[in-house]
Amino acid sequence: MIKFVTFSVKLSFAPVSQRNVSKRKWNAKKLDPEALKASLARSWSILQNNTTPDACSETEMAVLNTMKEIAAACEASMPRLKNQKFHRPAYWWSTDIAELRKICHQLRRRATRAAKRSPSQDKKGLETSINKK
Repeated sequence: MIKFVTFSVKLSFAPVSQRNVSKRKWNAKKLDPEALKASLARSWSILQNNTTPDACSETEMAVLNTMKEIAAACEASMPRLKNQKFHRPAYWWSTDIAELRKICHQLRRRATRAAKRSPSQDKKGLETSINKK
């Protein structure tokens, strides 16, 4: 007696929510709370219409729709951060150059602070501190 096991395979691809590779970043320091509230109030009806999902694909769609509404609210209520890409140091950069750059920044900050105070007093103090180094 031969026994068979039968099964059927159905290939279906459910939409999978994928994260945006560029990572959405907004400047939270400049958040406009009133604009955020207004945007979320507008999208609340859309989010309320989502019924309790039965299948995995329905859950993923509900999450995707919710994330779209949150992103839209963020767009409406705060500006994006400027893209701050990481730059590798130049091949010719050395520790000597880094030290000179550090000293340059320190002296520039001192000069800026001195210029904000009384111009005649602090220039003398700045010149003596430069000569000491």
